[in-house]
Amino acid sequence: MESPSPGRPQDLLFLLSWASQAFWAEQAAGLAELGISPRAYAVLLRAHDGNLTQRQIGDMCGVDKTTMVVTLDQLEAAGLARRIPARVTGAPG
Repeated sequence: MESPSPGRPQDLLFLLSWASQAFWAEQAAGLAELGISPRAYAVLLRAHDGNLTQRQIGDMCGVDKTTMVVTLDQLEAAGLARRIPARVTGAPG
């Protein structure tokens, strides 16, 4: 197998991978200063308008049910989120 040389596609893939890792490390460090994780940030970002259920937010973030509960528990404990029971449609008013 031939070694990658400058200008070859393997170099681009390596550089993109390296840049991605550097980005995620910087993001995690910046969010840690705020006391939240990248996952918590993603949940807050998607939950911001308040029109989605916990399950919908978890699906959008690629977070399983158990991890979503733990993440929301942490956000509530930090005073950054509050769960509101979903309205049941079709129920008598």
